[in-house]
Amino acid sequence: EVPVTQLDPLTVIAHERESGESAHVEIPVSVNGDSVVVYSKDNQGKPRLHTVDRGRAVNFFGPVQLRYNFRPFYDYGQTTPKFYRIDPSRIVSISVDSSACPCEWAFGGVIPVAFTQPTDATTDQRVLTVAGTVDAPDVTGGNLRVNGSVQGVTVGAGAFSGQVVLSAGDNTLRVAVDGPDGRRGCAERTIQSTTPKTTISATLTWSLSGADVDLYTTQPDNETAWYSHVATTIGGRLDVDNTQGFGPENYFLSSEEGDTVVPGAYTIRVHYYSDHLKTQDTPARAVPYRVVIIVNEGTPSEKREFHEGTLTVDNSGNSSPGGSGPDWATVAEVNPASP
Repeated sequence: EVPVTQLDPLTVIAHERESGESAHVEIPVSVNGDSVVVYSKDNQGKPRLHTVDRGRAVNFFGPVQLRYNFRPFYDYGQTTPKFYRIDPSRIVSISVDSSACPCEWAFGGVIPVAFTQPTDATTDQRVLTVAGTVDAPDVTGGNLRVNGSVQGVTVGAGAFSGQVVLSAGDNTLRVAVDGPDGRRGCAERTIQSTTPKTTISATLTWSLSGADVDLYTTQPDNETAWYSHVATTIGGRLDVDNTQGFGPENYFLSSEEGDTVVPGAYTIRVHYYSDHLKTQDTPARAVPYRVVIIVNEGTPSEKREFHEGTLTVDNSGNSSPGGSGPDWATVAEVNPASP
């Protein structure tokens, strides 16, 4: 954390709630003396550039600026501004995600979006296909949030589709799309899954279509669940293997279903199998990935972990468990018996 006087393009501005969660994030893009040009998206998803004075802790913007979400750096509402310096050696990529922004009164108008699948509010499935309509043929991408965790979704020809991994109980699904003309569209559904709670689950998603990334879970008995061995002796399962992009891939083990939970460490790894768009002249694209791990779901000892990384090399010939190299990443080791 740094003081406001040290704002520069290698810092970020986080307006944090008391819980530490960021309600709004801004990025300084240039500095001229004490004037700092800041980039953000406002609460309707519209990109904004505004200038602040880093020489003062409080910037008194006029009413028009405040109307357009030009925030002064003081405690407004229930948030407090914090300023953080970034280590440039750790930056892999930067993206601006507005999929959690409200769609009501969106800049330029609202794109009608609706879920058409599933049709029922309750399911006995853990992995579910979702689909719907997007009333804007020029929209080609969007985001799908599953209980707040974001993943990509295929959008095209006026429709969206994707797969999601549900938790036991109620699940909130939210799809958001952005049009090239500044319009936004969102739709939300609540789905209840009657599946038993999991003791361990690991869900992999990634942000490139046309790419195949694989999830591997090695259990304490040294047996690995992966796409060529989807069910283990103790009951661990890889219940979905996505080969075209975005994911998900999901491993789970459930004592409620009668699985044997062997004590010890469960090692979660990911492998970049193939970029389907790679050619002899075009190398594999870097693929950012995200793994959500839940231990002891729905119990007082439940733990959730979120891990992100990027793989820059694919290698379909190096996919056996225990492989190593730049196409591999070890994400985490989890132990369901640990507090």
